[in-house]
Amino acid sequence: MPLGSPSGPGTRSRSDRDGIPAPGCLIALMAPLVAVALIAGTLMFLAHRQDRANERHEKAALERMARLTESYVGDLSNEARTRYPSEARTRGLARQNHGTLVSYTQSTRSLTTVVQFVAAYDEAVMFGSSHSQVHRCYSFLFEKDAEGGLRKRTTPLESCPPLSR
Repeated sequence: MPLGSPSGPGTRSRSDRDGIPAPGCLIALMAPLVAVALIAGTLMFLAHRQDRANERHEKAALERMARLTESYVGDLSNEARTRYPSEARTRGLARQNHGTLVSYTQSTRSLTTVVQFVAAYDEAVMFGSSHSQVHRCYSFLFEKDAEGGLRKRTTPLESCPPLSR
């Protein structure tokens, strides 16, 4: 062994390792890979949690919208017991229940309205939150039956027709 060599007796030199890096080099190579894997896993976990929270918030907004729809049907039924309300009154009832009257068709025996309801909710995003809305349109049919009672039918629509003014 040459003088001044850091290797002592029994210590293998770099050239004796047959291409295997030193343990310090392995740690230096693995540390960034482990860090990237931990960061990616954390981001995936957070994204999953946010998606689940957003689904819960949207579901709650849809439940609020269902209650508003029921309230609109109840309000319009009360008005229609004696006679069908005017278009202006029906528009007011829709607004009262956070809806927009899209169409109004009245005949002597029936009243058909289409109302768009909107419910807002907060949506979580990676670095904060944003405000989102769900929109649904429903067709409401109110018909007088032979006994003078009122039959009601609510039908959810696939898409909202354009607003008529």
